Amino acid sequence: MGNANSGRRPKPHALKVLRGITRKDRLNPNQPQPPSGEVVKPEFEDEYIEMLVSFFHYARYTEHLQFGLISPMNEPDLKKEGPTAGPGQYVVLLKKLMTRMKADGMGDVLYVAPDVASMNNGIEQYLPVLMKDTAIMQGIAHLGLHSYGGYYAHVDSFIRTTAYPEKSWWVTEWNSWRDGLDDGKIGVYDYKFASECVYKLLKILQHGASAGVAWEGYDSYYEHHAPSLFSYWGILGYNAGNKTYFPRKHFYAISQLSKFVRPGTRGRQRGPALPLCLPSRPIGHGGSRRLTKGQATTAATTGTWESPLTTKVRAASQTCPYSQREVGSDPRR
Repeated sequence: MGNANSGRRPKPHALKVLRGITRKDRLNPNQPQPPSGEVVKPEFEDEYIEMLVSFFHYARYTEHLQFGLISPMNEPDLKKEGPTAGPGQYVVLLKKLMTRMKADGMGDVLYVAPDVASMNNGIEQYLPVLMKDTAIMQGIAHLGLHSYGGYYAHVDSFIRTTAYPEKSWWVTEWNSWRDGLDDGKIGVYDYKFASECVYKLLKILQHGASAGVAWEGYDSYYEHHAPSLFSYWGILGYNAGNKTYFPRKHFYAISQLSKFVRPGTRGRQRGPALPLCLPSRPIGHGGSRRLTKGQATTAATTGTWESPLTTKVRAASQTCPYSQREVGSDPRR
């Protein structure tokens, strides 16, 4: 993407594959390594922001992509996933980014933040500092958190006690955790795993999240996980033999929510929740009276449950049509 000290605008040609995005979609650039390593030293903050703004400038004015949301940093509370930044510096960087974006004619863009790896870090450290700055909060469309363990921190009750009780929050990375997938080890993608993925999403939505974004769409290569050759988190798996992608079981499981749990959905729960299964949930779609209902089943028990969602679902999850095609000799393409 270019060195932050180069003074040149980078040309991220990879943006060309994103021509189908709309103003409702969210851009999260593959985080560049700052010139000072995993941290952004204060003397390099402006250069770092210039590099990010260059990315979005090229996307809008050269590639003519119409995006309306930005997640500016990925997991700033964790090493190796992008530059690390504590809560105080994160707020400084975000405010500088907002200012530069506005000066570059992109003041219409809103933000999803802070996209931390830990829900607890989010509500205990990052969100309290963000919420002290009203200018920043005006520019944040949705609070963003990551979770691979379902709903394990009291995000909804925390937000209700703040000055922004109606602010929506998204889980911008969600899945069921498995060791080794980042390290080039292929996992077991059976229906138990698929059930865990969907169950954790339902619990997140039940506790007030208005969107869940699955990590990740397809098996991919990431330099920051080297020497691992591949990441195997994809709902579309990569077949190295014939160089094609194929749907895993959790692709089909997640698709049930993508298809039937539409924006504006509210849910109700009957009886006790069932562990590691799809809860039976009458689903009302927006203002209509139509209901969709699924059956909760495990190997030993069935049941139903009822409890109102605290918010409308903005977008429960998103899957896209796929096709099997050659990707060439280099799977990193």
